[in-house]
Amino acid sequence: ALWAGNLQQGQGWPGSVRENMKIRIMSDIHNHIKTFQPPNNNDNDAGVVILAGDIDVKGRSVPWMERTFPGKVVLFVFGTP
Repeated sequence: ALWAGNLQQGQGWPGSVRENMKIRIMSDIHNHIKTFQPPNNNDNDAGVVILAGDIDVKGRSVPWMERTFPGKVVLFVFGTP
């Protein structure tokens, strides 16, 4: 899900703004070399996932994100071309 809006208390954010939001940050996954499956640990309750570049090639990053993080807010940053 992509989101942009006002982050004032209780306005605009999917669900609600929480004081202790967990964020999962990953980068340089390179699924084109070997498919990556995130470990099943306490980070699964993160409210936001940030994928910072070099996830996969061509149009394969978004379908992988949708399968891997269903129902999560995902911020995707493109990597090097």
